[in-house]
Amino acid sequence: MISDDRRYPGQTQAQSRHFSGKVPIILKIRNPQTHQMLRGNALAVVPNAENEVILDRGFAHHRVHIEPKRSRFVTLRTNLGVPRTIMQIKNLYLSTHHNTLMNLMAGSTSIARILQQKRPVVSLEFFPPKDEAGGTQFVRAVENIRRFFRPDFVSITYGAGGSTREPTLRYATLLKNQFGLEVMPHLTCVGSSRHEIASILARFQGEGFRNLMVLRGDPPEGEQVFAPHLDGFLYASDLLAYISRDFPGFCNGVAGYPEVHPEAATEEDDLYWLKHKVDQGASFITTQLFFDNCHYFRFVEQCRKRNIEVPIIPGLLPVLSVSQIERFCSLCGAALPRKLEDNLRAAGKSSAAVRRVGIEWARNQIEGLLEGGAPGIHLYILNRSRSAIAILEMLENTDALQLSH
Repeated sequence: MISDDRRYPGQTQAQSRHFSGKVPIILKIRNPQTHQMLRGNALAVVPNAENEVILDRGFAHHRVHIEPKRSRFVTLRTNLGVPRTIMQIKNLYLSTHHNTLMNLMAGSTSIARILQQKRPVVSLEFFPPKDEAGGTQFVRAVENIRRFFRPDFVSITYGAGGSTREPTLRYATLLKNQFGLEVMPHLTCVGSSRHEIASILARFQGEGFRNLMVLRGDPPEGEQVFAPHLDGFLYASDLLAYISRDFPGFCNGVAGYPEVHPEAATEEDDLYWLKHKVDQGASFITTQLFFDNCHYFRFVEQCRKRNIEVPIIPGLLPVLSVSQIERFCSLCGAALPRKLEDNLRAAGKSSAAVRRVGIEWARNQIEGLLEGGAPGIHLYILNRSRSAIAILEMLENTDALQLSH
């Protein structure tokens, strides 16, 4: 599921702060004597106050000093005493004609482009496991899914309060490199300074990620009210504006709420700030979960009336248990239709029966959404593959979906 921010009339807006730290840059290391690329040629680094960086990939933590030569060039000198390269700077990033940052990201496709294809897209959301058992389940679920089909893209969450920052990157890299999937990591404002956010973005770039789901995020566990880092971002729209300006290579998604954000004063306010996020650089919207398609279609209609023209992907959660769905609905404000409640009640305590109800409900939802013109579906699968595969197999067999294999 996705979590997001809201700025409403009457709330105090944090003063805008200029980023006083160094901007992370992507370094390309070339030996000037041999004109050959050295190991560790793609590095995301942040210079310190002395304009020094520590290379940590293929250079065994060698210290490097960045010496500006003129406005667009720098020279790197290592403690080996040999000038390594001259690089051209463009928009605060080091860029060369070979193996540039965009070439690093060339193997990745923007979701905006994926959404331009003629068939509906199918994407899945994972979350970073917390322990070894969870990691085993995560890998097993991905393996099962890849044996059945290839999602158009997958997302991986950031964890409450930014608690899974490193696991997010680790498992996003596994999904990308080991399973060959197009991956959209989540990025939130929670608990990070602008300097830290810049470093995270540079790492994402260095690993070749092209897409991000940009969110405010939930408060850390035990806290009820979101409080930004003193030198951080207060709203997802602020983070979006920063990414669009300083990391323009990313394709950014944002959250939308068919049944209105729980913190929103009114539906009108909710849609106003959604429009603001899109204006700050969002290329598409993924919705929070819902169980009545009427909410989605009305939401799309209201967005279009406000000139929100980007694709809006419906997010769905196949029901796995009654307690699970009640908990999620209480968190995000989604309503359970009476018929779904009755079906779940009739299923009793049988987990298999409850799962069948969830599969059938989700299948019917997806059919209705696609018939109504939705650009695809995004399934919140909770690192479990069985229900997702069952739903998609039924839809493919009825020609409602065309899956990549």
